[in-house]
Amino acid sequence: MDENNRKSISQSLLGNLFNLPHVGTHLITIVDEEGRSRTSLASEEILRPGEIGVVFCLPIFGAPTRRLPDVNLRGDQFVRIFCGLTTLDVFCERRVSGPPAQTVSMRTGEFVVITCDC
Repeated sequence: MDENNRKSISQSLLGNLFNLPHVGTHLITIVDEEGRSRTSLASEEILRPGEIGVVFCLPIFGAPTRRLPDVNLRGDQFVRIFCGLTTLDVFCERRVSGPPAQTVSMRTGEFVVITCDC
């Protein structure tokens, strides 16, 4: 992950931490190739080719921060992420049905980087 993407993720995350409705949930920040970012608490997100998604299991304040192994998706795949009582499905390019290519169970303070390659 290059420095511009890290900076964009940090700014987006810090800008949204104070607007969270509750803890024990996930937060995803997606950065595109131009360094623009968007942050969401939704239960589904779609990554476009070249985008990087970083999913945080909140709260991250007071919890040890730990990076889990990266998830690299291809065209018709998605990952299902569990954090506390919430579930997040991250799709590569478009929503698909069927079982996820990978499942990740997260604890507070953990985060995972997701990429989408076609």
